[in-house]
Amino acid sequence: MGEDQQPQNKWGDPISAERQAELQGYLDGWAAETDHKGRAGPFHDARLTGADVFWLAERVRNANGWVPDLHLERADLIGAHLEGASLGRAHLEGANLRAAYLDENTSLAYVTLGPGFLGRWLDRLRFRNRYTALGDIKWHGVDLTAVPWERVDRLGDERAVGVFGETDFPEFFIPDRHRDAVRAYRQVATKLREQGMAEAADRFAYRAQIRQRSVLLRTFRLPQYLFSWILAIIAGYGYRPGRTLFWYLATIATFTFLYMQATTGWIPFGLPAPSQFAPLPWYEALILSVSSFHGRGFFQPVQSLGDPVAALAALEAVIGLFIEISFIATFTQRYFGAR
Repeated sequence: MGEDQQPQNKWGDPISAERQAELQGYLDGWAAETDHKGRAGPFHDARLTGADVFWLAERVRNANGWVPDLHLERADLIGAHLEGASLGRAHLEGANLRAAYLDENTSLAYVTLGPGFLGRWLDRLRFRNRYTALGDIKWHGVDLTAVPWERVDRLGDERAVGVFGETDFPEFFIPDRHRDAVRAYRQVATKLREQGMAEAADRFAYRAQIRQRSVLLRTFRLPQYLFSWILAIIAGYGYRPGRTLFWYLATIATFTFLYMQATTGWIPFGLPAPSQFAPLPWYEALILSVSSFHGRGFFQPVQSLGDPVAALAALEAVIGLFIEISFIATFTQRYFGAR
């Protein structure tokens, strides 16, 4: 190798003969092993540069320019310069691309960033994360539209917080590790939304909210943590509207039943007297429940404020008001970017 071709670390740069032999040794060792002892690929946890990946890609490139057999599972590519890299159909399950450098000439078409459908569920049962870490990447205009994001519902950046038992236990309590995961999810969501992939972006934005809740807990901001937890249950931070519908219907149905019971002699909350209302059929109790949920419960026309029906109506009105406020807050945050 001449002086004008000194080994460098960017995609397309040459590597030394010694480094070539070292990388080939990884491949030969993998091929010779009958038991990989839990390793995901030949470069499991191996530190690779963009130049290393280029040399490996050139070895397996086919006539169409793809690199379908480039297996970099669990490879350490932190800060790797991959500008102009052609990684179409490469396997990056569990790899760490944090702070890597990409550009508009980097091809990620059909790259594999995580396990398949069955593998995803098996990994959850085994508390394992085989997704690619993508935090703090310098994207520089890379096209993400050909990446199969429907197969990616989490990021490998969560491994750093010990959520899946792959990190030292004390890391689980360090807020900065959780902040890094939050930032990674928000960065990826922003890039996807910029390129018109709102559905995938929403999925990552939702995961960012879940990890942000962990930050609140570990910084002892307990009121904010509890409120965040309630928002998650009621509306999924605006990304799970079906939850709000469930709680709406559940509240209406529950209080419909309670109104029917209260008007047939049941005395709730230890009140001193039964209800003055005549027994309500189910449809009248349903109408009363709907009107109470939407605020009318504060102003029910009853003769006594101590009437069990009045007490139940006021309670339902409070619950309904809280659910409506939570719904508005979460959707405002989602659609108008409020934090």
